[in-house]
Amino acid sequence: MTKEPGGSVRDLAGFADYPAVRINLEPGVCRTLVRLRYGPGRRLHQKATVDEADALGVLAHESVHFTNAGGDEALAECRAVQLIRRTAEALELSAGFGASAAERYWAEIYPNMAANYRTASCHDGGELDLNPASSTWP
Repeated sequence: MTKEPGGSVRDLAGFADYPAVRINLEPGVCRTLVRLRYGPGRRLHQKATVDEADALGVLAHESVHFTNAGGDEALAECRAVQLIRRTAEALELSAGFGASAAERYWAEIYPNMAANYRTASCHDGGELDLNPASSTWP
């Protein structure tokens, strides 16, 4: 269970299916990703909306579960927020769009996540910083 911006609770936006090595996404998240990647109004140079940042974050989060994050939600979430830029680039979205999605996610979504999805170690230079030599965050 996660919290959405504004404090409403969302049951499940996605989950990693380990035996099938597959990510399952809530239909709204999937529609947003499909629209971003294939839609006629692809956002190549615009700022991400909260829904777009959330969709990229969900995809990044579930992908991280297939790495050594396993079932640790706070670890997966911290890594995911730092990988939103790369996730956007993998969908062939602009670097600027990926940066705006990551920044929006960090500012508006991460602080409202359920407590088990957050950790005090998740910050620039923190223990979970994937690139401690850089001051770019997330």
